[in-house]
Amino acid sequence: MTAIQPEQVETVAIVGAGSVGSGWAALMLARNINVQIFDPDPEVGRKLAAFLTSVWPALADLGLAQQD
Repeated sequence: MTAIQPEQVETVAIVGAGSVGSGWAALMLARNINVQIFDPDPEVGRKLAAFLTSVWPALADLGLAQQD
């Protein structure tokens, strides 16, 4: 098996979209990495979207994401 370099990662899977999973999702999305989230909460899409909207300006201020 060949090791994958971090800059080669295109998609990540995250199990659970609580505070830790949502934070990782935000960081991966800020790096233009596709994210697949697995969470049993039927409201996960809405909650994650609200979280991303609230943290994106901070990620941009830190230079970790582009501000739209």
